[in-house]
Amino acid sequence: MLLKDKKFTKAIKYIVFLAVIGAGVFVYNNQLAKEDQGQEINSLCQKDQVTDSLVRLLGLVGIRIQNDILTPEPDWPEARLTVSSRSLEEITQVIQGKKDPGITWIIQGERWQTKGLGYLTLTSEQATAVLNFISKDLGLGQAMRPKQKEYAGVLFLGSTLKNVRDRLKFLNACLEQHNFVFNRIYILTGIRPLDPTVGETPESLVDPKGIIAVRSDWKEPAGSLPADEGPMIQWVFDQSRSNAIGKDQVTVIYAGIGEGRKRATTKTTVEEWLKTNPKDGLYLAVSSQPFNFYQKLVIERTLLENKRPGIHIEVIGDAAGEQSYGLNKANPDDLNKYAAIALDNIARTCYELVSIQGY
Repeated sequence: MLLKDKKFTKAIKYIVFLAVIGAGVFVYNNQLAKEDQGQEINSLCQKDQVTDSLVRLLGLVGIRIQNDILTPEPDWPEARLTVSSRSLEEITQVIQGKKDPGITWIIQGERWQTKGLGYLTLTSEQATAVLNFISKDLGLGQAMRPKQKEYAGVLFLGSTLKNVRDRLKFLNACLEQHNFVFNRIYILTGIRPLDPTVGETPESLVDPKGIIAVRSDWKEPAGSLPADEGPMIQWVFDQSRSNAIGKDQVTVIYAGIGEGRKRATTKTTVEEWLKTNPKDGLYLAVSSQPFNFYQKLVIERTLLENKRPGIHIEVIGDAAGEQSYGLNKANPDDLNKYAAIALDNIARTCYELVSIQGY
């Protein structure tokens, strides 16, 4: 009887030991997830309330919080709209134009087609203040590099020609500097005709003009040039991918146009990728600032909606540059448009933060 009691006691101790270890792993993994996106979340909201930083950004573009503890600052323009609380959900509704359609941060159509913030023309100083605030105070400007040495795969997010080249250049540099390994790169893209107004021209396709190095073994293929985003990204990879990326490691995930949409989105391309039944694990997504955190939230929400909690995402991307989408910050008109694009990204990020709270 004593021997049985000893065995039973050892078994209980072993079970308790496993439970403690399991709990520790669970806490550690959750802590890693929080650390991955904690800085960005903390700069925008805490629980369901927006931060002082986001209140200041609202103030910089004419939106106030009624009876808020923060008083208006000298560089804030005249109030165009007053909100009743710091509720993240209410603020999100406001900046998406759902309280007053005339006051919105959301850009209809492609980002680069914006004419600036519709309800307020920012001076160069005001636009610069907005961009600096988003980059520095909200922490959405600095480059983000790989943290691990091994990934289940890489998700390369589609964009315009110059942005694709910038992202591939950054990925190439990360592979050379951080020496991480992966099984496959998935190019997440979809139907979108190339747009000459943002530099997607035949001349630019053939000659990167110093944006990224061209492989020594690349030769211009015979036949017509790419006319759509998917073939364009494949073209750029063939032309400029690092030697650390094997040609047979690259898979193009090509999403079609959904109902009511003119082109594919990050969400629809991720859903198309999930149809290939990728294995669980940590995947590295390649974007660029200031969009890294937004893209992370979109991908994570899509994974949750599709019941794939075993897939985890880390996003990397270079610091926000002086030029993007054919816009140049040195040009006053472009500066206003640049600020509008950055604010549109904040509005969409807030929407994702509200949406993901339901999971």
